[in-house]
This record gives sequence, structure tokens and C-alpha cells, in this order.
Amino acid sequence: IVSGRVDVVEEGAEPAASPEDGPPIVGVPNFWLSAMGHHELVSELIVEADVPCLEALVDGKCVVEEDGTGFTLEFAFKANAYFTNATLTKTYEIPNMLDDEEPILDGVEGCEIEWKPGMNLCVKEVKKKQRQKSGKKAGQVRTVTVQEQVDSFFNWFTPPKLPSDDDEE
Repeated sequence: IVSGRVDVVEEGAEPAASPEDGPPIVGVPNFWLSAMGHHELVSELIVEADVPCLEALVDGKCVVEEDGTGFTLEFAFKANAYFTNATLTKTYEIPNMLDDEEPILDGVEGCEIEWKPGMNLCVKEVKKKQRQKSGKKAGQVRTVTVQEQVDSFFNWFTPPKLPSDDDEE
């Protein structure tokens, strides 16, 4: 129903009218963006710049490992202007997930997003002026472009660094 592969019309009801100026409405437009935007924790990750990209999100699902040692969250996207991946994933390894004790996160693996040139929502390019301090070009100013990390839902696909056994608590 959400994707439009199945159309549900109540018995005796008229199908929804299509807009006169465009293609027929299929499924529930922006369902996943709306659902994520209404989730208390997930909505905190989404910034305004993410919205046009998240409009291309067509499916989200959780795939649990057969042996119960973890799960993978899969986000399927239609073709979009931001990246070439059809699916973005994040996998959680929790060996005791089915035990009665508190689950222990053993590993997290994200995916690499294949951003199209100039479309990476996780960084912004900033031009900075640098003054040469020593050498033949001392005192000269040059402009360099650096990338700075910015808030974005898509940073979530970069897994956190888990403490090793050697680290103190």
C-alpha cells in the first residue's frame, strides 16, 4: 500500500482522483520521511538539507539474523540526485540478543554512501585563507578549500567507534 504496488479501495468507495496537472498519485507519498520525522529519536537526526534526499526513500526494513545474533536495517531509495546506492544499510552484532540478560553490542557496521559530485550532505566545503609563515613565500596568502563535517541523518551510516577491550570504562 505504501509503495503503491497494492491499491486498496474500500468496497463501494470511489478511487482517489489523480491531480489534473500531473501523474497519478501512487502509494503514500513521502511515507517514510513522514514516519521518520514523527519518531522522537530519528527526527533529531534529520536536518532540513536531508529532506529532499529522504523524499527518495521508498522502503525501510529490519532483517534479523537467522541465528539471532544481530540485525540489519535496510533503507531502499529510488534514483536520486544525491547518491548512487540503491540501498543503505547498518548492521548491529548482538551475540546475546535472544538471551534474557541485557543485550551487549559487539559490533556495528555501516555502509559507504556513494555520493554524487558536490552532493554529500555530511560535509560542506569551506574556503579558508592561509598565510605562509616561513620560507620563500612567507607572508603570502593562499586560499584553500577544506571539508567540514555538518549534521545530517546520513552521518548515522558511519558506525561509531566501539571501545576495545583494552580501553578503560
